[in-house]
Amino acid sequence: MEVDMNQVTEQSRDAVRQTGEAAGPTHLRPAGDIFEHEHGITIVLDMPGVSKERLNIHSDRNALTVEGDVEISMPEDTESLHADVRATHYRRDFSVSGEQLDVDAIEASLRDGVLRIDIPKRAELRPRRIEVRTG
Repeated sequence: MEVDMNQVTEQSRDAVRQTGEAAGPTHLRPAGDIFEHEHGITIVLDMPGVSKERLNIHSDRNALTVEGDVEISMPEDTESLHADVRATHYRRDFSVSGEQLDVDAIEASLRDGVLRIDIPKRAELRPRRIEVRTG
């Protein structure tokens, strides 16, 4: 039996086109945890596929916004026949108290798709050890 691969490819393309193309970007609210400790607050967010370059964290008064995009790159000279994987846009907003937290000292790190944001308490609100003198 002889198979014409060009015909099979064209039939595959037609079948894919009949079922439709994948929709535009998916917008997701990343899952996360918030921890309070003596030095401040730590936020941990799952953002798989987001690179440091496509991550944006900004604070404005009492709001903290985290956004990131997953970039799906295709090799050049290829044509997608079917696409279930969509470009993903993550966004999550947080309210932060500028009276209690030092929003100017926020630090963030990204590793293996997990974003960690550390927001320290204002220095005057952090517990401190008081030295006891003798004599």
